[in-house]
Amino acid sequence: MSAFALAGPLGVVLLLCAALLGAALGDRALTLWGARRQVRALAPPAPSADGTARFFHVVGALDALLGRHRAVVHVLVVLAPLLGLLGTVMGMIDTFSALTDAEVYERSGGVAAGVSQALITTELGLVIAAPGVLLSRMLTRQEESVRNRLGAAVADARRRRRGVAA
Repeated sequence: MSAFALAGPLGVVLLLCAALLGAALGDRALTLWGARRQVRALAPPAPSADGTARFFHVVGALDALLGRHRAVVHVLVVLAPLLGLLGTVMGMIDTFSALTDAEVYERSGGVAAGVSQALITTELGLVIAAPGVLLSRMLTRQEESVRNRLGAAVADARRRRRGVAA
């Protein structure tokens, strides 16, 4: 049986979070990889108004792409452990409900199932969030690097434009 199925009703939600996080991180990584290549290949603008306008249009488009899915990744990375902890609370409530019954010894399977659900949902939430935090930070550093290169290219283009205009 799948850990997501053993996690109870929140297992499906955690599975959805994991899928969305994977998709967002993958798309973010591909976007940043492509942007990094485009910045490396970015040629200084031609010394004409049209060439400069085209250059700044490309720079603006790249800048808009860099933060793509950053907020989604952040929300999912924060949400997954919270859902896992919610599953822990739900499982513990089930466990304590079973303990309050007079048939505690006959229903030990109910106690074990509640504890199991509590631990599995917590584990799933942490397993989803921990790599998400690491990958999110790595991608943010890549984004910062690309933004710095883009800024340097813009500064160089402005210096060249001032040199041509003077």
